[in-house]
Amino acid sequence: MGFSFAGFVRTYNYALYMAVIENEYHKDWVMGYWVVELLDLEGRVLMSLRRTELPFLNLSFYDPNSPFQCLGPDFIKARGLTRSLDGTHTCDKNSQNGHHQASVDWVVNFIEERLRGNLNYKPKDILLDVHKHYGITIPYKQAWRAKELGLAAIYGSSEEGYFLLPGYCEQIKLTNPESIAHVSTLGSDNRFQHLFIAFDASIWGFLSCLPLIGLGAIQLKSKYLGTLLLVTSFDADDGLFLLAFGIVDVQNDENWMWFLSELHKLLEMNTEKIPLLTLFSNEKKGIVDGVKRKFPSASHRFCMRHLSNEIGQEFRNSRLIQLFWKAAYSVTTSGFKEIIAEIEEVSA
Repeated sequence: MGFSFAGFVRTYNYALYMAVIENEYHKDWVMGYWVVELLDLEGRVLMSLRRTELPFLNLSFYDPNSPFQCLGPDFIKARGLTRSLDGTHTCDKNSQNGHHQASVDWVVNFIEERLRGNLNYKPKDILLDVHKHYGITIPYKQAWRAKELGLAAIYGSSEEGYFLLPGYCEQIKLTNPESIAHVSTLGSDNRFQHLFIAFDASIWGFLSCLPLIGLGAIQLKSKYLGTLLLVTSFDADDGLFLLAFGIVDVQNDENWMWFLSELHKLLEMNTEKIPLLTLFSNEKKGIVDGVKRKFPSASHRFCMRHLSNEIGQEFRNSRLIQLFWKAAYSVTTSGFKEIIAEIEEVSA
């Protein structure tokens, strides 16, 4: 013996689905058992399952002004169903643009597997996927926060990562002897300042590389920002060869001087190439001064790409940039001088 009722009230983009399930053998039947769901038109649940053991159920949206009500009288005396519904809909049509259950934790659970396979999964992608799968729109800030918490759940938080750095450096030196790995801190609270790492294979592998060293920097976009400093060279196959890297709290003259000092110590250990070295970088003052002090016998050259960008910003002349690159690729002295003369004429 059983009884069921389903009624739909369609307003805007919503359908209210009400079902009352009777099962005389169920232990909860004596007090009645209600299942109420709020669905969108595609059948996706927009509202949590809410049940009651009382013969009276007052149902409302997360909007407290909604007058939807379902009434069920005494189930004990009568195994029938008396119900009434006030179908007046006063909720804001824009209620589809959010959901009271779409919390940050819920979004984290939704995106965790996606984050494992794609670290470049962006907050805007989270917004699109949540809307595609559930038909709701969450705030950008909530998506950003969910990504941050999801990454922390998978890989640990940024704070935990900084805390583990000293131990990580010790493990590098323990498991990979002759590698260089150390972290320096500031103050009594041990605030992060520097990290320098060069693996043993890279240190000795540089002996078979061309005597060229590139210096570069990349701004980090993690929670605490910072700058990644890089030392690269070219191997026998003309491939990029990473010699060492460091992380500093900020890119300034002092930190570049520290980084170049660490690089000089590294090269002193096993190479006779220092007098033969050519270092290339941008024209940042900290790098220029650091190379002069730490590598006085080396040749220092500047990156053409950086120079080209600076010329473009200064003169706003595409013809000048074309001539600049033409001069850079010139293979004869006479050809180079002709292009330089043309550059002087254009920039006059």
